[in-house]
Amino acid sequence: MKRKSIFVLLLIFLLTLNILLVMMEKHPRSDEFSTNYSNEILNVSNVDVTPPSDLDLMVQDPTNHTISWSLTENTGDYLGLYSFTEDSVGSNPNGWTVSEGVNTYCDVIANSDNHRKVVELWDSNSGGIVMMQDSISRVAGTVEFWVRANYISNTQFNLILEQSYSVENINFIIRRNSGTNWIGLYTTYTESFTPDTWYHVRLEFDCTTDKVKYWLNSNYKGEFNFNVPTTSINNVRVQTSGPFAYAGCRVWVDAIDYSWAPGYYLNRNMNQGTTNLTYAVYEDGIQETNWQQWTGSVQIDYNVSGQNLGVGIHNVSLVYNDEYGHWYHDDVTVSVNTTVVADWNVPPDLEIELEVGRDRDCTVSFNFTNNGTATLVNLNFSIAILPTSWSAIPYSQAYSQLDPGETIVVSFLITVGPSDKEFFEQVDINFTATVMETGEPVSDLITVWIAGFKHKNITFWIILVIGSISAVATTSFVIIRKRKAVSTGLEKTRKSKSLKAYISALPSELPGTYSVMTKELKAYISALSSELPGTYSVMTKEIMEKLNEIEDLSADEKELLIQYIIQVDRREALEFLDELREVKSN
Repeated sequence: MKRKSIFVLLLIFLLTLNILLVMMEKHPRSDEFSTNYSNEILNVSNVDVTPPSDLDLMVQDPTNHTISWSLTENTGDYLGLYSFTEDSVGSNPNGWTVSEGVNTYCDVIANSDNHRKVVELWDSNSGGIVMMQDSISRVAGTVEFWVRANYISNTQFNLILEQSYSVENINFIIRRNSGTNWIGLYTTYTESFTPDTWYHVRLEFDCTTDKVKYWLNSNYKGEFNFNVPTTSINNVRVQTSGPFAYAGCRVWVDAIDYSWAPGYYLNRNMNQGTTNLTYAVYEDGIQETNWQQWTGSVQIDYNVSGQNLGVGIHNVSLVYNDEYGHWYHDDVTVSVNTTVVADWNVPPDLEIELEVGRDRDCTVSFNFTNNGTATLVNLNFSIAILPTSWSAIPYSQAYSQLDPGETIVVSFLITVGPSDKEFFEQVDINFTATVMETGEPVSDLITVWIAGFKHKNITFWIILVIGSISAVATTSFVIIRKRKAVSTGLEKTRKSKSLKAYISALPSELPGTYSVMTKELKAYISALSSELPGTYSVMTKEIMEKLNEIEDLSADEKELLIQYIIQVDRREALEFLDELREVKSN
């Protein structure tokens, strides 16, 4: 007993939990509707959509551009007194008297070739029939209906208007048997029929004249005599035929309508019923319009402009339902382009430094200018290539934002290896950033050549900034201007041990005028001399003569050189002065 009670309680708990989960399920019309998936195929929808084309707009354009959709309801529920719309699938048609023989049936089915909820009569009995009847009492009137038949060797369908059973006053027939292929009025007018095709039939009868007018698919075929005269039509009979319908004969009937039925109008059953349908427009997943109800057909217009949307790829979606409660969306891609240009510049630059003392450091700095119209954000400069024995402080630098027209100065402190007396090395700096307007990444490579020599307590530096190699972007919305690197010819002298060769390899086309190690050297050295100690020590006559042999040296430049020479021994001082004189002479 205790086990049973626990089991019952467990069932109650699970049932309650399921109910709560159902109640918490989000309505598919939520304002957070997501369009990050492809359109569903409308293979069973009763709504047809005419989709618009995608758009390409400019961000500066304030003009409204209209996106238009057309929705058309195609319910398949044709109007009529007997449209069978509310009948249950698998049941006999409501309001009709049905007679089913062995190996036959007369049932409502879900659909047949775009007609929803129709009656199917199936006959596989060569001696019996399947039949449905409706009692009426009319002297004159109109009967309209839809009929479709398959195409086996033994097919017959009849819709009979009669005074009493078996008295076939008017007999509409479809027959295919033993060479016959009929559709029309039996004994008066028939023509060939096409199988598996829906036909609309209209019969207008008048018992005072015993005549019937006949239309097929709205085409008037003529006025014909009754098979048997009568004073009234009391019965409508729909059936197969025993001798001619068997071995799987199938016929379908839909939307049977009478002129005396409430709300009737001519050819009413050629129209389809409507349901309460809704739609709304979403922009990038956010609902922008109220839900609108519609029936039949509707055109939806929605305006967008590049200026309002902004740069990027936008998704504008029409969200709508059908009568079965299924939800669909049709998406339009709106690409907002712009003349935003991502362009930057690192001008080639040449610097010469003379360091006195045992310092092995030099500063590599360059200007980085945003020459484009796009704003660069999250800028990063990182040293990618550095000789093994060298180091840098820092290895990377970051800047949050660089607006168009602005310039930043990027600096790295490079330390030469302790064993390097003469050096000629390449330092590569990677640049990456993001274009603020589009979110797309860009990148570049900046190359620096560093040449020089160390001699005891003096280091002579030549720093050449080549500039940008190329610009790289992955977006079609940003114009990226690419640049070529300045050709220096330095690569050819990489193995040379002569400082003279390093300097002679420098390009003459660099900005400004540089006569390396000639008159202009005085300005570089002079600019440094004020920052260095100004003490003198006694030098040998031989060293002083060597120093005086170097032409075009100012007093300040001589003072600077003397401060270095007094810190080294005689041999090193003489070697340094000889090489310096040779460099200046070239």
